Amino acid sequence: MTSDNSINLDQGSAPDTVEGPTRFRPPRKMRMARIEHALVRNLLPTTAVASSLPFENGVKSGPFDSIRDNDILMGREKGLNDRKGNLHYHKLLQAAIESYKQLSEQEDKSSFTATFVQEAQKFGRFVQRIPGKKQFIEISDRAAQVKVGQVCTLVDNNEHDIDGWARVCLAQGTQKDILPFLVVVAL
Repeated sequence: MTSDNSINLDQGSAPDTVEGPTRFRPPRKMRMARIEHALVRNLLPTTAVASSLPFENGVKSGPFDSIRDNDILMGREKGLNDRKGNLHYHKLLQAAIESYKQLSEQEDKSSFTATFVQEAQKFGRFVQRIPGKKQFIEISDRAAQVKVGQVCTLVDNNEHDIDGWARVCLAQGTQKDILPFLVVVAL
């Protein structure tokens, strides 16, 4: 305890300050994490998948006003299937999904998604439109790995090829937040 009756907490989630006889103030690192989380929360879309990403800093760069033809655009907007970057991503994923299905260890699957994202990024960036704005962000490598891993796991668990699985999901109305990332080819 210091002379101004402040106590420095090493752990826990206390408010930034508590008025009274003692004043609690979380460490600087904890306060900065809250600020970063608030910034990222305002940039990331509010879909179930994006809000459940297991990390705080899902933005690699941005915002920016335009995207390149080779960028892999995520979202639910019209024309995703026709984008050069999304078509290339879809071909890469179809070629690699059998290799993913052969993996049994989680560590191997994580390594696979990291390698896949690096390979896809040689062609274009993983980008997403900021909700309600005409701007885009580039998602982090980790966020892209999570998205690719979700798609691969869902395809693997449902034992469908990518296009077949997407058709089933469209018919059932399920997995809407993952479907755009699959870049569904015409039914």
